Amino acid sequence: MGEALISRGAAGIGGGSNSALVKVTTFSGATVTCTSNGKSFTKKATGDPVEFTLGYGTWDITSVTSSKTYSTKLNVDTLKVYDITLLGNMTLGISIDMSNSSPDGAVTYTDDAVGYTPLAVDLSTGVCNYGSWETIINHVIGCKPCLYKDGAKVAYLDPNDYSKFEDGSDADITSGEAGDVMVEFKKVWYKYAVDGTTLTFQIANYDRSADGFVNSAFKSMDGNATIKDYMYFGAYEGYDDGTKCRSLSQKDVTNNNALTYSDYRTYCKNNGDSYGMEDWCKRYYILGLTMLVTKTRGVQTSIGDGYCRNAFEMNYYIYLTSGTLDTAGLFSGYSDSAAKYIGVKCFGIENLWGSMYSWCDGIITLSSTTLGFKDCPPYNDTGDGYTSIADGYPRASSKYPTSMVPVMDGAGITASVGQADATLGWCDYVRVGSAAGLVAWVGGDYSDGAAYAGPFCASVDFNPSSYGDNYVGRLVSA
Repeated sequence: MGEALISRGAAGIGGGSNSALVKVTTFSGATVTCTSNGKSFTKKATGDPVEFTLGYGTWDITSVTSSKTYSTKLNVDTLKVYDITLLGNMTLGISIDMSNSSPDGAVTYTDDAVGYTPLAVDLSTGVCNYGSWETIINHVIGCKPCLYKDGAKVAYLDPNDYSKFEDGSDADITSGEAGDVMVEFKKVWYKYAVDGTTLTFQIANYDRSADGFVNSAFKSMDGNATIKDYMYFGAYEGYDDGTKCRSLSQKDVTNNNALTYSDYRTYCKNNGDSYGMEDWCKRYYILGLTMLVTKTRGVQTSIGDGYCRNAFEMNYYIYLTSGTLDTAGLFSGYSDSAAKYIGVKCFGIENLWGSMYSWCDGIITLSSTTLGFKDCPPYNDTGDGYTSIADGYPRASSKYPTSMVPVMDGAGITASVGQADATLGWCDYVRVGSAAGLVAWVGGDYSDGAAYAGPFCASVDFNPSSYGDNYVGRLVSA
Protein backbone atom coordinates (compact mmCIF):
# COMPACT_ATOMS: atom_id res chain seq x y z
CA MET A 1 0.00 0.00 0.00
CA GLY A 2 2.74 2.50 0.99
CA GLU A 3 4.84 1.85 -2.12
CA ALA A 4 1.83 2.34 -4.39
CA LEU A 5 1.16 5.69 -2.83
CA ILE A 6 4.77 6.75 -3.12
CA SER A 7 4.94 5.67 -6.75
CA ARG A 8 1.85 7.69 -7.49
CA GLY A 9 3.53 10.69 -5.91
CA ALA A 10 6.37 10.63 -8.43
CA ALA A 11 4.39 12.99 -10.56
CA GLY A 12 2.95 14.79 -7.54
CA ILE A 13 3.47 18.19 -6.13
CA GLY A 14 7.04 17.56 -5.03
CA GLY A 15 8.03 16.65 -8.58
CA GLY A 16 10.62 14.25 -9.89
CA SER A 17 11.11 10.55 -9.41
CA ASN A 18 12.31 10.93 -5.84
CA SER A 19 9.07 11.84 -4.08
CA ALA A 20 7.62 10.56 -0.82
CA LEU A 21 4.20 10.68 0.79
CA VAL A 22 4.03 13.03 3.80
CA LYS A 23 1.01 12.90 6.10
CA VAL A 24 0.53 15.89 8.41
CA THR A 25 -1.76 15.56 11.42
CA THR A 26 -2.92 18.87 12.84
CA PHE A 27 -6.03 20.73 13.96
CA SER A 28 -9.07 20.67 11.73
CA GLY A 29 -9.36 23.98 9.89
CA ALA A 30 -5.65 24.74 10.04
CA THR A 31 -3.73 25.84 6.93
CA VAL A 32 -0.80 23.50 6.26
CA THR A 33 2.11 24.69 4.09
CA CYS A 34 5.22 22.82 2.89
CA THR A 35 8.09 24.99 1.58
CA SER A 36 11.52 24.12 0.11
CA ASN A 37 13.84 25.88 -2.32
CA GLY A 38 11.23 28.29 -3.62
CA LYS A 39 8.48 25.66 -3.88
CA SER A 40 5.44 26.02 -1.64
CA PHE A 41 2.32 23.85 -1.38
CA THR A 42 -0.71 24.57 0.80
CA LYS A 43 -3.75 22.57 1.87
CA LYS A 44 -6.55 22.94 4.42
CA ALA A 45 -6.83 20.38 7.23
CA THR A 46 -10.27 18.82 7.53
CA GLY A 47 -9.79 16.32 10.36
CA ASP A 48 -7.91 13.57 8.55
CA PRO A 49 -4.14 13.80 7.98
CA VAL A 50 -3.25 16.23 5.18
CA GLU A 51 -1.28 14.44 2.43
CA PHE A 52 1.54 15.86 0.31
CA THR A 53 3.91 14.17 -2.13
CA LEU A 54 7.24 15.91 -1.66
CA GLY A 55 10.58 15.59 -3.41
CA TYR A 56 13.95 14.97 -1.79
CA GLY A 57 15.29 17.80 0.33
CA THR A 58 14.61 19.74 3.51
CA TRP A 59 11.04 21.03 3.88
CA ASP A 60 9.65 23.65 6.26
CA ILE A 61 6.20 22.45 7.30
CA THR A 62 3.82 24.80 9.12
CA SER A 63 0.29 24.57 10.47
CA VAL A 64 -1.49 27.86 11.07
CA THR A 65 -4.69 28.12 13.11
CA SER A 66 -6.62 31.23 14.08
CA SER A 67 -4.48 31.63 17.19
CA LYS A 68 -1.21 29.70 16.79
CA THR A 69 1.44 28.59 14.34
CA TYR A 70 3.15 25.21 14.63
CA SER A 71 6.20 24.29 12.54
CA THR A 72 8.83 21.64 11.96
CA LYS A 73 11.55 20.72 9.48
CA LEU A 74 11.47 17.47 7.56
CA ASN A 75 14.35 15.98 5.58
CA VAL A 76 12.94 13.79 2.81
CA ASP A 77 15.71 11.40 1.78
CA THR A 78 13.94 8.03 1.50
CA LEU A 79 10.99 6.75 -0.50
CA LYS A 80 8.63 6.03 2.39
CA VAL A 81 5.60 7.44 4.18
CA TYR A 82 6.44 10.23 6.65
CA ASP A 83 3.95 10.85 9.48
CA ILE A 84 4.19 14.36 10.96
CA THR A 85 2.20 15.66 13.93
CA LEU A 86 1.88 19.44 14.35
CA LEU A 87 -0.03 20.07 17.54
CA GLY A 88 2.62 21.78 19.65
CA ASN A 89 2.97 21.63 23.42
CA MET A 90 -0.43 22.12 24.97
CA THR A 91 -2.26 21.99 28.27
CA LEU A 92 -6.00 21.43 28.24
CA GLY A 93 -8.10 21.85 31.34
CA ILE A 94 -11.39 22.43 33.12
CA SER A 95 -12.18 24.36 36.25
CA ILE A 96 -15.14 23.32 38.42
CA ASP A 97 -16.62 25.81 40.89
CA MET A 98 -17.89 23.36 43.51
CA SER A 99 -19.82 26.15 45.27
CA ASN A 100 -22.01 26.16 42.14
CA SER A 101 -24.18 23.03 42.25
CA SER A 102 -25.08 23.14 38.54
CA PRO A 103 -23.58 20.04 36.85
CA ASP A 104 -22.49 21.95 33.74
CA GLY A 105 -22.79 25.63 34.72
CA ALA A 106 -19.98 25.21 37.22
CA VAL A 107 -17.52 24.00 34.58
CA THR A 108 -15.34 26.29 32.46
CA TYR A 109 -12.50 25.58 30.05
CA THR A 110 -8.95 26.62 30.95
CA ASP A 111 -5.52 26.80 29.35
CA ASP A 112 -5.47 25.88 25.65
CA ALA A 113 -9.05 24.56 25.83
CA VAL A 114 -10.51 28.06 26.19
CA GLY A 115 -12.92 28.60 23.29
CA TYR A 116 -13.34 24.89 22.56
CA THR A 117 -16.74 23.41 21.73
CA PRO A 118 -17.65 20.41 23.92
CA LEU A 119 -18.31 16.93 22.59
CA ALA A 120 -21.93 15.76 22.75
CA VAL A 121 -23.92 12.76 21.58
CA ASP A 122 -27.37 13.15 20.02
CA LEU A 123 -29.28 11.06 22.56
CA SER A 124 -32.07 10.25 20.12
CA THR A 125 -29.77 8.84 17.40
CA GLY A 126 -26.62 7.89 19.31
CA VAL A 127 -24.44 9.88 16.90
CA CYS A 128 -21.51 11.86 18.33
CA ASN A 129 -20.61 15.46 17.48
CA TYR A 130 -16.95 15.79 18.51
CA GLY A 131 -16.99 19.59 18.71
CA SER A 132 -13.35 20.72 18.98
CA TRP A 133 -12.05 17.43 20.33
CA GLU A 134 -11.65 14.89 17.52
CA THR A 135 -7.99 15.63 16.79
CA ILE A 136 -7.17 15.79 20.51
CA ILE A 137 -8.89 12.45 21.20
CA ASN A 138 -7.16 10.73 18.28
CA HIS A 139 -3.65 12.17 18.60
CA VAL A 140 -3.07 13.66 22.06
CA ILE A 141 -5.14 11.31 24.21
CA GLY A 142 -4.44 8.63 21.59
CA CYS A 143 -7.71 6.74 22.04
CA LYS A 144 -7.51 3.73 19.69
CA PRO A 145 -9.26 0.34 19.88
CA CYS A 146 -6.94 -2.58 19.23
CA LEU A 147 -6.37 -6.30 19.56
CA TYR A 148 -4.00 -6.93 22.44
CA LYS A 149 -2.29 -10.23 23.22
CA ASP A 150 0.38 -11.37 25.68
CA GLY A 151 0.94 -7.83 26.91
CA ALA A 152 1.42 -6.26 23.48
CA LYS A 153 -0.70 -4.57 20.84
CA VAL A 154 -1.39 -6.81 17.83
CA ALA A 155 -3.02 -4.23 15.54
CA TYR A 156 -5.44 -1.32 15.63
CA LEU A 157 -9.12 -1.88 14.91
CA ASP A 158 -11.48 0.24 12.86
CA PRO A 159 -13.07 2.55 15.49
CA ASN A 160 -16.36 2.40 13.57
CA ASP A 161 -16.38 -1.40 13.28
CA TYR A 162 -14.37 -3.39 15.79
CA SER A 163 -14.76 -6.55 13.68
CA LYS A 164 -12.33 -5.02 11.15
CA PHE A 165 -8.72 -3.92 11.27
CA GLU A 166 -7.85 -0.41 10.11
CA ASP A 167 -7.12 -1.74 6.62
CA GLY A 168 -10.60 -3.28 6.35
CA SER A 169 -9.58 -6.91 6.80
CA ASP A 170 -11.48 -9.13 9.24
CA ALA A 171 -10.44 -9.18 12.88
CA ASP A 172 -11.16 -12.03 15.30
CA ILE A 173 -12.65 -10.26 18.31
CA THR A 174 -14.74 -13.15 19.63
CA SER A 175 -12.70 -16.34 20.03
CA GLY A 176 -9.89 -14.94 22.16
CA GLU A 177 -7.23 -16.68 20.07
CA ALA A 178 -6.16 -13.40 18.46
CA GLY A 179 -6.16 -11.49 21.74
CA ASP A 180 -8.46 -9.23 23.72
CA VAL A 181 -10.23 -6.11 22.49
CA MET A 182 -8.72 -3.19 24.40
CA VAL A 183 -8.65 0.58 24.04
CA GLU A 184 -5.20 2.15 23.92
CA PHE A 185 -4.46 5.49 25.59
CA LYS A 186 -1.24 7.41 24.94
CA LYS A 187 0.80 8.64 27.90
CA VAL A 188 0.11 12.23 28.92
CA TRP A 189 0.84 14.25 32.02
CA TYR A 190 -2.25 15.12 34.09
CA LYS A 191 -3.49 16.15 37.52
CA TYR A 192 -6.51 16.91 39.64
CA ALA A 193 -6.03 19.81 42.05
CA VAL A 194 -8.20 21.81 44.44
CA ASP A 195 -7.92 25.43 45.57
CA GLY A 196 -10.65 26.37 48.03
CA THR A 197 -13.90 25.39 46.35
CA THR A 198 -12.37 25.11 42.87
CA LEU A 199 -11.44 21.70 41.47
CA THR A 200 -9.32 21.54 38.31
CA PHE A 201 -8.37 18.76 35.92
CA GLN A 202 -5.63 19.29 33.33
CA ILE A 203 -3.74 17.20 30.80
CA ALA A 204 -0.55 18.07 28.93
CA ASN A 205 1.17 16.40 25.99
CA TYR A 206 4.62 17.32 27.36
CA ASP A 207 6.44 16.78 30.63
CA ARG A 208 4.91 18.96 33.36
CA SER A 209 6.01 16.86 36.33
CA ALA A 210 7.70 19.94 37.78
CA ASP A 211 4.20 21.43 38.10
CA GLY A 212 2.83 18.41 39.95
CA PHE A 213 1.47 16.59 36.91
CA VAL A 214 1.59 12.78 37.09
CA ASN A 215 1.51 9.72 34.79
CA SER A 216 0.02 7.40 37.39
CA ALA A 217 -2.60 5.82 35.10
CA PHE A 218 0.29 4.59 32.96
CA LYS A 219 2.13 2.74 35.73
CA SER A 220 2.81 -0.89 34.91
CA MET A 221 0.54 -3.57 36.35
CA ASP A 222 3.46 -5.90 37.19
CA GLY A 223 4.12 -4.37 40.61
CA ASN A 224 7.16 -2.33 39.55
CA ALA A 225 5.32 1.00 39.02
CA THR A 226 7.21 1.61 35.76
CA ILE A 227 5.71 4.42 33.66
CA LYS A 228 4.67 3.03 30.29
CA ASP A 229 4.01 4.87 27.03
CA TYR A 230 0.52 3.40 26.76
CA MET A 231 -2.30 2.14 28.95
CA TYR A 232 -4.92 -0.37 27.82
CA PHE A 233 -8.50 -0.55 29.07
CA GLY A 234 -10.94 -3.39 28.34
CA ALA A 235 -13.40 -2.42 25.61
CA TYR A 236 -16.01 -4.70 27.19
CA GLU A 237 -17.12 -5.86 30.61
CA GLY A 238 -15.11 -8.89 31.64
CA TYR A 239 -15.95 -12.35 30.36
CA ASP A 240 -15.06 -15.36 32.52
CA ASP A 241 -13.61 -18.11 30.28
CA GLY A 242 -13.07 -20.49 33.20
CA THR A 243 -9.57 -19.38 34.19
CA LYS A 244 -9.19 -15.81 32.93
CA CYS A 245 -11.16 -12.58 32.66
CA ARG A 246 -11.23 -11.64 28.98
CA SER A 247 -12.40 -8.64 26.92
CA LEU A 248 -14.19 -10.19 23.94
CA SER A 249 -17.17 -9.36 21.73
CA GLN A 250 -20.39 -11.38 21.52
CA LYS A 251 -20.08 -12.86 25.01
CA ASP A 252 -22.53 -13.32 27.88
CA VAL A 253 -20.68 -11.44 30.63
CA THR A 254 -22.96 -12.47 33.50
CA ASN A 255 -21.14 -13.99 36.45
CA ASN A 256 -22.55 -17.49 36.48
CA ASN A 257 -19.56 -19.03 38.23
CA ALA A 258 -19.95 -17.10 41.48
CA LEU A 259 -16.62 -15.28 41.09
CA THR A 260 -15.91 -12.87 43.94
CA TYR A 261 -14.21 -9.49 43.84
CA SER A 262 -10.93 -11.19 44.79
CA ASP A 263 -11.50 -13.93 42.19
CA TYR A 264 -11.88 -11.37 39.40
CA ARG A 265 -8.58 -9.75 40.39
CA THR A 266 -6.95 -13.18 40.13
CA TYR A 267 -8.66 -14.01 36.83
CA CYS A 268 -7.46 -10.72 35.34
CA LYS A 269 -3.90 -11.37 36.54
CA ASN A 270 -4.03 -14.86 35.03
CA ASN A 271 -3.61 -13.20 31.61
CA GLY A 272 -0.03 -12.27 32.53
CA ASP A 273 2.09 -9.98 34.70
CA SER A 274 1.13 -6.85 32.75
CA TYR A 275 -2.62 -7.34 33.34
CA GLY A 276 -4.97 -6.48 36.17
CA MET A 277 -8.52 -5.54 37.09
CA GLU A 278 -9.92 -2.05 36.50
CA ASP A 279 -8.69 0.26 39.24
CA TRP A 280 -9.57 3.67 40.66
CA CYS A 281 -6.50 5.35 39.18
CA LYS A 282 -7.10 4.31 35.58
CA ARG A 283 -10.86 4.83 35.82
CA TYR A 284 -10.57 8.36 37.18
CA TYR A 285 -8.07 9.31 34.53
CA ILE A 286 -10.67 8.36 31.92
CA LEU A 287 -13.44 10.10 33.88
CA GLY A 288 -11.34 13.25 34.03
CA LEU A 289 -10.98 13.09 30.26
CA THR A 290 -14.73 12.57 29.98
CA MET A 291 -15.50 15.72 31.97
CA LEU A 292 -12.89 17.58 29.92
CA VAL A 293 -14.32 16.78 26.50
CA THR A 294 -18.00 17.19 27.56
CA LYS A 295 -17.47 20.23 29.83
CA THR A 296 -19.86 18.90 32.47
CA ARG A 297 -20.12 16.81 35.62
CA GLY A 298 -23.49 15.51 34.43
CA VAL A 299 -21.91 13.32 31.77
CA GLN A 300 -25.04 11.22 31.14
CA THR A 301 -26.76 14.29 29.65
CA SER A 302 -23.94 14.55 27.08
CA ILE A 303 -23.16 10.90 26.27
CA GLY A 304 -26.15 8.87 27.44
CA ASP A 305 -27.89 7.29 30.42
CA GLY A 306 -26.52 3.83 29.74
CA TYR A 307 -28.48 0.64 30.19
CA CYS A 308 -29.92 1.16 33.66
CA ARG A 309 -33.75 1.25 33.70
CA ASN A 310 -34.98 -2.16 32.60
CA ALA A 311 -35.98 -3.65 35.95
CA PHE A 312 -38.06 -0.69 37.02
CA GLU A 313 -40.01 -0.35 33.82
CA MET A 314 -40.24 -3.89 32.44
CA ASN A 315 -40.19 -6.01 35.62
CA TYR A 316 -37.67 -8.44 34.14
CA TYR A 317 -34.01 -8.43 33.26
CA ILE A 318 -32.26 -8.50 29.92
CA TYR A 319 -28.46 -8.85 30.03
CA LEU A 320 -26.58 -7.12 27.24
CA THR A 321 -24.22 -9.22 25.15
CA SER A 322 -20.79 -7.63 24.78
CA GLY A 323 -20.16 -5.96 21.44
CA THR A 324 -23.65 -4.48 20.94
CA LEU A 325 -21.93 -1.16 20.16
CA ASP A 326 -19.06 -2.47 18.00
CA THR A 327 -20.18 -0.29 15.06
CA ALA A 328 -21.10 2.80 17.11
CA GLY A 329 -17.80 4.70 16.99
CA LEU A 330 -15.85 5.89 20.03
CA PHE A 331 -18.81 7.66 21.68
CA SER A 332 -22.45 6.68 21.56
CA GLY A 333 -25.44 6.67 23.85
CA TYR A 334 -29.12 7.37 24.25
CA SER A 335 -31.55 8.79 26.71
CA ASP A 336 -33.46 6.06 28.47
CA SER A 337 -36.66 7.02 26.71
CA ALA A 338 -34.93 6.64 23.32
CA ALA A 339 -33.49 3.17 23.84
CA LYS A 340 -34.11 0.86 26.79
CA TYR A 341 -31.80 -1.96 25.75
CA ILE A 342 -28.78 -0.11 24.37
CA GLY A 343 -25.78 0.73 26.48
CA VAL A 344 -23.27 3.56 26.28
CA LYS A 345 -19.85 3.94 24.72
CA CYS A 346 -17.26 6.39 26.00
CA PHE A 347 -13.70 6.65 24.63
CA GLY A 348 -14.32 3.40 22.79
CA ILE A 349 -15.25 1.59 26.04
CA GLU A 350 -18.62 -0.16 26.07
CA ASN A 351 -20.77 0.22 29.19
CA LEU A 352 -18.33 2.22 31.29
CA TRP A 353 -21.46 2.78 33.36
CA GLY A 354 -24.78 0.94 33.56
CA SER A 355 -25.34 -2.67 32.47
CA MET A 356 -23.31 -4.50 35.18
CA TYR A 357 -21.69 -3.56 38.49
CA SER A 358 -17.94 -3.53 37.81
CA TRP A 359 -15.47 -4.29 40.60
CA CYS A 360 -12.81 -1.62 41.02
CA ASP A 361 -9.40 -2.14 42.61
CA GLY A 362 -7.16 0.34 44.42
CA ILE A 363 -9.73 1.67 46.94
CA ILE A 364 -10.80 0.27 50.31
CA THR A 365 -12.33 1.52 53.57
CA LEU A 366 -9.71 1.66 56.34
CA SER A 367 -12.01 2.83 59.15
CA SER A 368 -15.36 4.51 59.72
CA THR A 369 -13.79 7.83 58.67
CA THR A 370 -10.96 6.96 56.29
CA LEU A 371 -10.51 5.51 52.81
CA GLY A 372 -7.34 3.89 51.49
CA PHE A 373 -6.07 4.48 47.93
CA LYS A 374 -3.27 2.98 45.87
CA ASP A 375 -2.44 3.94 42.27
CA CYS A 376 -0.88 0.69 41.04
CA PRO A 377 -0.39 -2.96 41.98
CA PRO A 378 0.26 -4.93 44.04
CA TYR A 379 -3.25 -4.56 45.45
CA ASN A 380 -4.70 -6.47 48.41
CA ASP A 381 -7.93 -6.90 50.39
CA THR A 382 -6.64 -5.39 53.63
CA GLY A 383 -5.49 -1.90 52.67
CA ASP A 384 -1.88 -2.68 53.62
CA GLY A 385 0.33 -0.10 51.90
CA TYR A 386 -2.61 2.09 50.83
CA THR A 387 -2.59 5.86 51.54
CA SER A 388 -5.19 6.87 54.14
CA ILE A 389 -7.57 9.77 53.31
CA ALA A 390 -10.02 11.32 55.80
CA ASP A 391 -12.47 12.08 53.01
CA GLY A 392 -15.36 13.51 55.10
CA TYR A 393 -18.06 11.82 53.03
CA PRO A 394 -21.19 10.67 54.94
CA ARG A 395 -21.20 6.95 55.69
CA ALA A 396 -23.83 4.32 54.94
CA SER A 397 -26.20 6.71 53.18
CA SER A 398 -27.32 7.34 49.60
CA LYS A 399 -25.82 10.67 48.54
CA TYR A 400 -24.78 12.60 45.43
CA PRO A 401 -21.44 14.44 45.62
CA THR A 402 -21.18 18.19 45.21
CA SER A 403 -17.51 18.33 46.23
CA MET A 404 -14.51 16.11 45.52
CA VAL A 405 -10.96 16.00 46.85
CA PRO A 406 -7.84 14.86 44.99
CA VAL A 407 -6.23 11.55 45.99
CA MET A 408 -3.13 9.64 44.90
CA ASP A 409 -1.12 12.87 44.45
CA GLY A 410 -3.71 14.24 42.04
CA ALA A 411 -4.16 11.06 39.97
CA GLY A 412 -7.82 10.75 41.02
CA ILE A 413 -10.60 12.21 43.15
CA THR A 414 -13.06 10.97 45.76
CA ALA A 415 -16.32 12.39 47.07
CA SER A 416 -16.11 14.65 50.14
CA VAL A 417 -19.56 16.32 50.36
CA GLY A 418 -22.83 14.54 49.64
CA GLN A 419 -26.45 15.64 49.36
CA ALA A 420 -29.78 14.08 48.39
CA ASP A 421 -30.58 15.71 45.02
CA ALA A 422 -29.61 13.60 41.99
CA THR A 423 -29.71 16.64 39.69
CA LEU A 424 -26.89 18.54 41.41
CA GLY A 425 -23.10 18.35 41.33
CA TRP A 426 -21.86 14.96 40.22
CA CYS A 427 -25.25 13.44 39.45
CA ASP A 428 -24.25 9.88 40.30
CA TYR A 429 -24.98 7.95 43.48
CA VAL A 430 -22.00 7.34 45.80
CA ARG A 431 -22.14 5.22 48.95
CA VAL A 432 -19.35 4.47 51.43
CA GLY A 433 -19.71 1.89 54.19
CA SER A 434 -18.67 2.53 57.79
CA ALA A 435 -16.75 -0.71 58.44
CA ALA A 436 -13.12 -1.36 57.56
CA GLY A 437 -12.06 -3.66 54.72
CA LEU A 438 -14.87 -2.83 52.25
CA VAL A 439 -14.20 -2.68 48.50
CA ALA A 440 -15.92 -0.97 45.56
CA TRP A 441 -18.05 -1.52 42.53
CA VAL A 442 -18.47 1.32 40.03
CA GLY A 443 -20.86 2.45 37.29
CA GLY A 444 -24.16 1.00 38.54
CA ASP A 445 -26.14 -1.67 36.70
CA TYR A 446 -29.20 -2.35 34.53
CA SER A 447 -31.72 -2.31 37.39
CA ASP A 448 -31.00 0.85 39.33
CA GLY A 449 -32.27 3.74 37.20
CA ALA A 450 -30.32 6.63 35.76
CA ALA A 451 -30.12 8.39 39.14
CA TYR A 452 -28.33 5.37 40.64
CA ALA A 453 -25.93 4.71 37.77
CA GLY A 454 -23.41 6.78 35.86
CA PRO A 455 -19.69 7.30 35.33
CA PHE A 456 -19.04 8.51 38.89
CA CYS A 457 -21.44 6.08 40.54
CA ALA A 458 -19.62 3.99 43.19
CA SER A 459 -20.38 1.94 46.26
CA VAL A 460 -17.47 1.21 48.59
CA ASP A 461 -19.55 -1.08 50.75
CA PHE A 462 -18.80 -4.72 49.92
CA ASN A 463 -16.66 -7.50 51.30
CA PRO A 464 -13.96 -8.85 48.97
CA SER A 465 -15.80 -12.19 49.08
CA SER A 466 -18.94 -10.61 47.56
CA TYR A 467 -20.32 -11.86 44.24
CA GLY A 468 -23.48 -11.88 42.14
CA ASP A 469 -24.70 -12.55 38.58
CA ASN A 470 -24.53 -8.84 37.78
CA TYR A 471 -21.06 -8.21 39.26
CA VAL A 472 -18.08 -8.42 36.88
CA GLY A 473 -14.48 -7.30 36.56
CA ARG A 474 -12.91 -5.46 33.63
CA LEU A 475 -9.48 -6.19 32.18
CA VAL A 476 -6.77 -3.48 32.06
CA SER A 477 -3.09 -3.54 31.19
CA ALA A 478 0.03 -1.40 31.13
